[in-house]
Amino acid sequence: MPSSSRRVRGLVGLFATIAMMGVPAESKAQKPPAGARGDTYGDPLPSGAVVRLGTTRYRQDSPIYRIAYTPDGRHFLTDGQDSVLRVWDAATGRIVRRIEPDVGVMADFAVTSRGHLVMAMGTTLEPGRGFVYHVTMTEIATGRPVDVGTWTVDGDLGFTVALCPDRQLVAAGMRKEGVRLLDAWTGAETGRFATGDLEAEHVVFSRDGRRLAVQTWSRGDNDFRRELRVFDVDRKNELLVERLDQSSLGEPAFSPDGGTVAVIRMPDVDLLHVGNKDRIRFPNAFVDHFCFTADGRGLVGVAGFGLIGIFDLVKRQPSSSFRTGVSLDDTIALTPDGRTLLASSNGLVLHAWDLGTRRDRFASTDAHQGPITQVLVTPDGKTAITGAEDATMRLWDLATGRPVRALRLSGNPEAVAISPAGGWVAAVTTMFNQIFVWDLKRQGGPIVLSTRRGDDLISPLSLHFLDEDKLLVIDEAGGLQEVDLKERRVRPGVKIDLPTPDDALPGLENHRLNHAAFLPGGKRVAMSQLFAGISVVDLGTGKRVFDAETGDLVVPSPDGRLLAVAGDSTDDQKYALRGHHRGSHRTGVSPEPAGGTIRLLDATSGKEQQTMKVEGSKVWALAFAPDGKTLAATTGWNYGRIHLFDVATGKEAHPIDGPPFRSPALAFTPDGSRLATGVADGSVLAWDLKAAR
Repeated sequence: MPSSSRRVRGLVGLFATIAMMGVPAESKAQKPPAGARGDTYGDPLPSGAVVRLGTTRYRQDSPIYRIAYTPDGRHFLTDGQDSVLRVWDAATGRIVRRIEPDVGVMADFAVTSRGHLVMAMGTTLEPGRGFVYHVTMTEIATGRPVDVGTWTVDGDLGFTVALCPDRQLVAAGMRKEGVRLLDAWTGAETGRFATGDLEAEHVVFSRDGRRLAVQTWSRGDNDFRRELRVFDVDRKNELLVERLDQSSLGEPAFSPDGGTVAVIRMPDVDLLHVGNKDRIRFPNAFVDHFCFTADGRGLVGVAGFGLIGIFDLVKRQPSSSFRTGVSLDDTIALTPDGRTLLASSNGLVLHAWDLGTRRDRFASTDAHQGPITQVLVTPDGKTAITGAEDATMRLWDLATGRPVRALRLSGNPEAVAISPAGGWVAAVTTMFNQIFVWDLKRQGGPIVLSTRRGDDLISPLSLHFLDEDKLLVIDEAGGLQEVDLKERRVRPGVKIDLPTPDDALPGLENHRLNHAAFLPGGKRVAMSQLFAGISVVDLGTGKRVFDAETGDLVVPSPDGRLLAVAGDSTDDQKYALRGHHRGSHRTGVSPEPAGGTIRLLDATSGKEQQTMKVEGSKVWALAFAPDGKTLAATTGWNYGRIHLFDVATGKEAHPIDGPPFRSPALAFTPDGSRLATGVADGSVLAWDLKAAR
């Protein structure tokens, strides 16, 4: 199978690097013991978890960067942010094997043409040696290592890497130094291809490894260029040079015989014949990523907004297209028979689209297809309500984990609230600024109102029920609105003045809020503003009660006397370097929180009451227990942790380790015995706090 170029994912994240930086490593998840209870699908639960809402089927707990099928189509492999390879059964969507190639931060992997081996390459940063490159060949059926190579080279190989496992070669793009061809096991240079003064953006081998496509670019402000070059690997000569434009952002792809290269010239797709300079153009294709069918007679492309397009290369015309209804990443793979397209959504959820019936074979009607953003528990403690980035909300039986009801919205729910008696649930979306309110005691559609003010498309941030008939909505510009459910009207309220901070960055909307939470009773609101920290505002007068310098996440206690605030200044927070990606390609690195501080503030004076330290990651979510005595916080990148703090003393009980909780969703049951946490894979876990401790 052809290997795709992949940018190195993360700067260098092995424990050796972390130790050098003084950043603590993340806690590994506890493996459930033999005989541990399972969810409604029969999949095991983590130790301490009592129920899972949704499923882990067709999901991965670490963001997916690349997908590759075995030639027989029976299995496919995915890598992830955690540099682990997972082998999936293509029919059932279950992971049958995890392969840890031990290559550091994985740069690429590729399956051999026979389909029995997988090659992986990665990087570590080691004291005294600098960047060290690791390559392994592993049996897919057993996970047994077959060959290992470890080497260093002069200079940094850059971010762009492609593997050719059948010829055991590595192609590495350099910064303004062309592309180096290396022996996979020794790192010895076997060839070099010049690209002028342009940097290699994508590097792709043909299926037989005899040709190499290099897409280059220049970052110069006055001379922005992109070019496509195709080289003969054996003869080391250049076969094709094509000037591209700024919109050619996707990765090129070789046809199965290596004679044609497909490139994106947004909104068009061009197919360039390497030998005779013949070309086919599909205008207005609007796809971001594509792959050839195994027979080379077709091309399948996807767009991030959920479009799948099929192109007939024999007739030189589009064959068909359809919308999937979910956002799609540029990580795709086509089955060898060309009938099923595998694509990831939101980096974690896998979809298998039957191109004939246009149906998702992996679709689960009782599970979210996007990351969880909200979780609430009804006042009687029997039902959990979840919202996710798939424009749906779902009701679950909290005792069994079984789905009860699905609620569909016009867009992703930005905020969700339950009325005091549990009779209503409300959600607002950024799409059309709509508010949806459902009667939980009756089946049927929602009441739909608009929070939009004239032509202003300011997004709503937070909801709060005053009683069973009225609720408040606050938006990111500090505007308050009151919704009367009896009259089905939206009335404007006070407008909170949001000054521009003194240290605001030019060109950014510094006067917007990034988080807001109503205090009990709905008379005050706590909010965080970019570069301005936390404020509490009296909604009757619009005046500020107090301001706190730091913090971006704020949650009030049940009695409204305290505020839990997470997010710190750079002076007292630990940071780690993490990679940023556009799809599967790294676009740079930046410091990300690797631990920080949670502060408890007096909600009237802003005076600090307690300070709690957390390690391992940023704080994703905070929640007070119903009695106000315990504060829960979730952290974790590749592995998650639940922290439970005593509010009076600030001391932490034994933490709960589990899957990655990269979700702002966290809620206690009314009796405080259980805690529901959103998980990165789009499911929710409910934990028995006594058993977990």
